[in-house]
Amino acid sequence: MSCDRLSGFVRPAKRQGKPVRGLWELWVGLPPEPATGKDGLPLLDAKGRPKMRYPKTMKCVEAKGKKAAERLLEARIAELETHQSVDVEKMTLAGLLDRWLEATYGEMRVATRNSYKNIRRLHVDPALGGVLAAGLTRTQLSAYYSAKMRGNGKPPLAETTVAHHHSMIKAAYNWAIDEELLAANPAQRVKNPPARRPKVRPVWSMEEIARVVVRARGLQVHAAGVLAGFSGLRVGEVAALRWSNLDLDKGFVHVQRTIEEDEDRSLVEYPPKNGKARSCRCRPSPVMSSGPSSGLRRSTASPTASSGTRGIWSFPSAMAPR
Repeated sequence: MSCDRLSGFVRPAKRQGKPVRGLWELWVGLPPEPATGKDGLPLLDAKGRPKMRYPKTMKCVEAKGKKAAERLLEARIAELETHQSVDVEKMTLAGLLDRWLEATYGEMRVATRNSYKNIRRLHVDPALGGVLAAGLTRTQLSAYYSAKMRGNGKPPLAETTVAHHHSMIKAAYNWAIDEELLAANPAQRVKNPPARRPKVRPVWSMEEIARVVVRARGLQVHAAGVLAGFSGLRVGEVAALRWSNLDLDKGFVHVQRTIEEDEDRSLVEYPPKNGKARSCRCRPSPVMSSGPSSGLRRSTASPTASSGTRGIWSFPSAMAPR
């Protein structure tokens, strides 16, 4: 074993002072790190140098003999090195969420990942980020969810929003269990926050949508407003439309993809939110036009085409009602 690698040892596991046959303890020494006091400040020795702590981690395994246990120890060391020598006893909930988001970077959609980051920054980290991940309890989570729904001097969060908090924490712990970083998921036994308040969301009438879209005539967003207002498409679905997705004669829009913007402002294309393509009828108000296809036309010099993105929509003033 090279000096750059972690080191460890095996020894028989004991219960009530007696070795247990077939059960071994795998001990691994983790890299030294600065020691801190209860106030979080670094501890210094008599010469003013930072004191160091030398953490260890232990895992009990079943093995038929010492040689088999040593092979498991090598696998354990390789696993810890893969996870950057995580000291499970010191890992906080914030640290767990950091590692989970990094490890699952390519497994979740851009909008989902950005939403989780905002939930962490605004809510979870200030309230629970410093709690040890292995010590977080069901009671603490339930109290956190209740506090968010009550508000406690701040605007209360909707039950659906708090349910997203719960889903994020639960998924992070499930990942940690799969990676053998933690043994239990405290969120597993906490139910999703119940819906206690009726959801009241303001919805525009067809006449209100028509008035707004009419006032947007001559602007680039006019066609997008018609599509979103009269077919119910999401913003990302409107942005991802291509001319081949339109049936102008029958007034149908075929939704096959959506676009989301990443942190670096790059556009990432995904299937629709529910994972299935669908077709929608676009039925503008009679105030708007004589038919859904009256204002749509292909532009060979649209802003999106010239910028090199994958969308080919243009929103010309011809969309305006005549």
